Amino acid sequence: MVIPFARLMAAAGQGLLIALLLRHQGKRNTMRLSLTGFLAVSALVSIVAIVLEGMPESGWLRQTATYGWAISLVPLFILTAAHGKWDRNRPVAVALVAWLILLILVTQLAPATSLIAPGAGRLLLFPELNIGGLFFLLCWAAMAAGLVAVVLYRSAQARLPLHANRLLHWAGALALVFAGQFFFSLQGFVPSSIGAMILLLGSGGLVYGVISYHVFDIQNLGRLTLGHLVSITVIAAVIIAAVLAAAALTNQTLSGEAIPTVIGLALFLGTIYRFGSARIDRFITRTIIAQRYDAAAIVETYARTIGNILDIETLSSVAIDTIRDVLGFRNGAMMLVKVDNNTAVVLPAGGAGRMQDSLMSFSVAGPIFAHFVEKRRPLLQYDIDVLPEFQSLTKKQRLWLVEMQAAVYVPIMTDGLPIGLLAIGPRDSGAPYRGSELQLLQVLAGQSVGALTNARLFDDMKNLNAEIQLLNEDLRLSNERLQHMDLAKSDFITIASHELRTPLTQVKGYTDLIEAMIEADSLTSEQARRLTGRVSRAVDQLDRVINSMLDASQIDVDAMALSLAETKLDAVLRIAVEPLAEAMRERRLALSITGIRNLPPIMADFQRLVQAVSNLLLNAIRYTPDGGRITISAQVLQDERNADGEIELIIADTGVGIDPRDHELIYQKFFRASDPQLHSTGGTDFMAAGPGLGLAIVRGIIQAHGGRIWVESEGHDPERCPGSEFHLVFPIKPGEGQ
Repeated sequence: MVIPFARLMAAAGQGLLIALLLRHQGKRNTMRLSLTGFLAVSALVSIVAIVLEGMPESGWLRQTATYGWAISLVPLFILTAAHGKWDRNRPVAVALVAWLILLILVTQLAPATSLIAPGAGRLLLFPELNIGGLFFLLCWAAMAAGLVAVVLYRSAQARLPLHANRLLHWAGALALVFAGQFFFSLQGFVPSSIGAMILLLGSGGLVYGVISYHVFDIQNLGRLTLGHLVSITVIAAVIIAAVLAAAALTNQTLSGEAIPTVIGLALFLGTIYRFGSARIDRFITRTIIAQRYDAAAIVETYARTIGNILDIETLSSVAIDTIRDVLGFRNGAMMLVKVDNNTAVVLPAGGAGRMQDSLMSFSVAGPIFAHFVEKRRPLLQYDIDVLPEFQSLTKKQRLWLVEMQAAVYVPIMTDGLPIGLLAIGPRDSGAPYRGSELQLLQVLAGQSVGALTNARLFDDMKNLNAEIQLLNEDLRLSNERLQHMDLAKSDFITIASHELRTPLTQVKGYTDLIEAMIEADSLTSEQARRLTGRVSRAVDQLDRVINSMLDASQIDVDAMALSLAETKLDAVLRIAVEPLAEAMRERRLALSITGIRNLPPIMADFQRLVQAVSNLLLNAIRYTPDGGRITISAQVLQDERNADGEIELIIADTGVGIDPRDHELIYQKFFRASDPQLHSTGGTDFMAAGPGLGLAIVRGIIQAHGGRIWVESEGHDPERCPGSEFHLVFPIKPGEGQ
């Protein structure tokens, strides 16, 4: 038996490919295991084909080999799905297994009648081309063509050129494998050695695609090949035209046998000239390969353009636009990198197209920044997607990088660390970035170091100035508040001395009078009653001032004790209004109360609420001119923070109003909006005033109940009297701890 050399080489080649694959295996993943299975099946079929040369036309060995190519589709599909990172491929795998079972059944049950004349050729793995064999060929060809078509479709849909190139290489390798299997199976139609070599070539392409993350650029190879063919054809046409012209001028006639020789010689000379002509090479490079830039001129223009830009966003836009005009892409951005301890925060600063504008944090020791620090060269998004060292990135980081829509990241380095990145999107032409273009980007990134450093310093200076302005404004406001408080304390000394001296003077005067009348034996019981009553009122006034001071001190140390009980707001208002009713009648002040009776009871300290409402009513009486109006209204508010709701009490007047600048200051202790020299001790007289503690106590009481207080007033105008509205909001049931 003569051993077919080509089939032996195919079997040996498959074995060598398995050894090469195992050598580069590293870890036992799905792709390498599937490819090893396919190579093993291919080697087995090659060996069976050699054995079948000397065996009868039928037998179990031939039937086993018959289904070898069909079975090989299973590992090829698993391999292709893993290579392309397809999702939801389990149903397809199940359908493929079902198809194999159906194929075996139909092939076994089909009639054995041959469909071709004897001696016209046969299938190596079939005795004759019968219906079963034809069904096998059709099904196998459909599945093979479908698998190649899906890979080509995925290649056309790939976002990045390098992903598309990797899938295109895989589709080409699959096509070679299927073509080799087809020709390998034929005998009598074409030499089966052709199929064996094609199969071995396709298998080598699959192994190369698995063990190498960067496959050769098929599209660029096609462009280069097309460029060479065009150039050689043009040169050959010129040579042939010259030969024909020379023959015509010398009245010579070329024979039909000489014409092929002339054409062949012209093509040979054109080939030599093509690879020896630098001028034609530059023409092909510029017109077909589309490299149309002068690197030195671009670097000079770029450095001159960005050199004096201090605004970061402007710098980013100008830099990206300049690079885009050269390389032709749609999306791009300059990104700032701020390193803090072991974390690098990346934030896009502006650019062109639609790119991610949110920040993302990366570890300085992580794979991306380790690449920049150690290798100091651009990083392709393709590398991030396929290289094992980048698989440790988090899902959030990968999603951020995908949404960035960049094809390459170029570090802007200083002192061994990146201070920025150039994120460059895919080229509009669909071509990947090649070595010369990546080198150009790296040079441009180096030219960006000074401009970006200056822009960041300028931006930091602007931010610092803004912070200083804010601090100055806060300092100014604090000084104003301190001045107000200092003035308020001075006023308090004046007012408190007046408030305390007046009742003390009355007490001393009346007691001296009583003592003198007793010594003169002229004091009657009626006179004693009237005099002691006046002393008692002076003591009560003194007691109120002292109690106000004590209440204010409790607010300072947050020591205001509350005795919570179920309280009706109408009872609070009734007790608060009753002692002030006479004063309102004397001053002809109208009082109206609405929305009080239907309010639900609240959990509150009855005496403290009476004190708060009394102070607000007393303020309204003092600062409302005679004949004015005071209105009290209330309503229930729904609040998400408190399921039981809140009550809002509004005390409004038609008084002189409060300046908006004083809306917060009025709650400070000792503060008075009016001149303390105009202080009056009339209690309820117009523009009379106390020691300046009433509103501070009111806010302390309301806040102790878990509520809040604010005032609304257009301004202070004694002539127009715009009035004021004090809003008290407190929960129906204070929370725990109130």
